[in-house]
Amino acid sequence: MVILALAMVGVVGIAALGIDVFYIYWNKNRLQSATDAAALAGATYLNGVTFAGKNVSCIYSTDAQNAACSYALDNGVLLSELTSVVANISNQSMTVSASRKVSALFARVVGIQNFTVSATSVAVLLGLASASGVAPIGLDAGTPYTYGQSIVMHDGGCGPGCWQGLALQSLDSGNTGGSAFEQNMAIGCSCTINLGDSVTTKPGATVGPISQGVSQRVAAGVAFDPSGTWSLHTLNDARAVVVPVVNWNGCNGRCTAPVTGFAEVWISGSKGSDVNAVFIRQVAPGNPGSSGTNMGAVHAQLTQ
Repeated sequence: MVILALAMVGVVGIAALGIDVFYIYWNKNRLQSATDAAALAGATYLNGVTFAGKNVSCIYSTDAQNAACSYALDNGVLLSELTSVVANISNQSMTVSASRKVSALFARVVGIQNFTVSATSVAVLLGLASASGVAPIGLDAGTPYTYGQSIVMHDGGCGPGCWQGLALQSLDSGNTGGSAFEQNMAIGCSCTINLGDSVTTKPGATVGPISQGVSQRVAAGVAFDPSGTWSLHTLNDARAVVVPVVNWNGCNGRCTAPVTGFAEVWISGSKGSDVNAVFIRQVAPGNPGSSGTNMGAVHAQLTQ
């Protein structure tokens, strides 16, 4: 009985230690999940996108930092537990760190009052490997663009009769005619396009469909975000749109050409067959990838 009693002390001690270890890992996992969500949220708002859901306790200088802070608090992190919220515009990354003191349960009997757990999450913006909701225009892969540059889309460059328009299927009818082009210009194609896919040109200026489609898109954007501009707007403003980047080399009017990346543009209006836009960077629907050309349409992905 004495030996059994002594053994039970050891068994109970090990069990108690196991409970404390479980409690530590449970808090560590909760903290890590919260910083993961915060880093992804912050990265989403790195590029001139307005964050409207700020927690009043978050008083950072940028929308990206306030988004990260707000998501961390919404996921159970205390403001005092946030140790670092860093938005790095140059490398398009967001880093969120937090630290939490966890009260010991059974380890107190050996003098340990609490443990410290910490978590760090890093989210970066990667170019898209696939995209949905794209506008039916293929930007030339051989033309350099810079952030904030005013550009004219659908202005030729791919052979006689080719205006860089793409024959993508419409949402309702599945056709690729003028009505489909207008619909895709207004709300984006319901299709998914991947890096390396071949897209087909739509010859002709299609002035009417462009004018109607652009007018609908701009009107939707103004109604949703009246004060939105290319450099500061809400995340879902219709004027911010993904367009495929296409290698038009060798195209002579009617052709199929490969998609080399995806760009993000802010559409402001049209004149004839030309679509006036600004080259921007923004998180967009789709899947991130490590290959292809990063032309502004991006997606947030955790790297740590």
